[in-house]
Amino acid sequence: MALLVTGAAGYVGSHVMQVLPEGLREGCLTPSIEELDLADAGAVRSFFEGYSVSQVLHLAAVIDNGAKAELLRSNLTGLYNLARMSREFGVGHFVFASTNNVYGDRLEAAPIREEEKGSPCYGNDYGLTKYAGELLVRDVFEGSGTALAIVRIGDIFGPGQKEGKLVKAVVANVLEGRPQRLYGAGERVRDYVYIDDVARGFVHVLEGRLAGVYNLGTGVGTSVREIVEMAEGLSACREKTVEVAVEQEDRGKVVLDVSKLAATGFRAEVGFEEGLKRILRGELGGKLEGNLEGK
Repeated sequence: MALLVTGAAGYVGSHVMQVLPEGLREGCLTPSIEELDLADAGAVRSFFEGYSVSQVLHLAAVIDNGAKAELLRSNLTGLYNLARMSREFGVGHFVFASTNNVYGDRLEAAPIREEEKGSPCYGNDYGLTKYAGELLVRDVFEGSGTALAIVRIGDIFGPGQKEGKLVKAVVANVLEGRPQRLYGAGERVRDYVYIDDVARGFVHVLEGRLAGVYNLGTGVGTSVREIVEMAEGLSACREKTVEVAVEQEDRGKVVLDVSKLAATGFRAEVGFEEGLKRILRGELGGKLEGNLEGK
C-alpha cells in the first residue's frame, strides 16, 4: 500500500519529497502528467487498477488565472477523477491542497478561522476552482471510509519560486543594488508562509492522518510596506525607497488562524524576515555579510 503524490515535481511537491520520512517514501508513487493525466478518467482508473494506493496527497494544480481552460481541466476535472477513483479503490486518507484565496479579501486583518464562510474574489479563477474543489471532494467522500483533509495554505514564499511577484521583485532589487519601489501605501496584508514550513506541514498531516479543514500559515500578517522596509533594511543600497502612486490599490487583508493545526502539534517556524534572509543568503551562496547589510 503506497502514498500517491500528485504534482511531486512542482514547487511545493519537490520540497515535500525532500522531507518525506522513510516510512512514507518507501514505495511512494510520483507520476508525472505524461505518466498520469488526471483529466483522463480512463487513465486514472487504469493507474488505480495497477497500483495499491492507501494515501493520496493531491498537490497538482494550475495556478495561472489566464489559463481558464487548463484551470478547469486540472483543478476540477482532474480532481474529480482522482477523488472518485480514490473512493472506489478504498484509499484511506486523501489530502487536498487548497488555498487562502478561498476566503477572499477582508478589510480587517483579524485571523480567519476554518469555520468562516469562504468568499473567493471574482476574477481570481484559481481561488474559485479551489473553492469549488473543496465542495467537490467533500461531496465525493461523504459517507465513505476515506479520511479527508483540506489544507488551506497561506501565501507561499521561498527560494526559486516562479510565482510571488512581490517577493521576487524585492529580492532582485536587493541583489542588484537598486532602491525598493513601493506602489501606493502598501496596505495589502497576507499571511506569508515559508516553503520549508509548508512541506513540513503536509508531512505532519500525512503522518497523523489528519482529517478536517486546516489553515497552514504563520498566523501573522505582513503588509507590502513592511516587506519593502525589511528588504530596504537588508540592502546595501543607500537610496531611499521610491514611492509610486497608483490609481487603485489592493488593500485586502488575509491572515490565517492557525490554532487548529497547532493543536495537533504543528507550527510554522520561519517568520517573513528570516525567510527573506534565507532567500538572499541562498542567492549569494550563503554570504549575506559584505554584500548586504548583514542584519
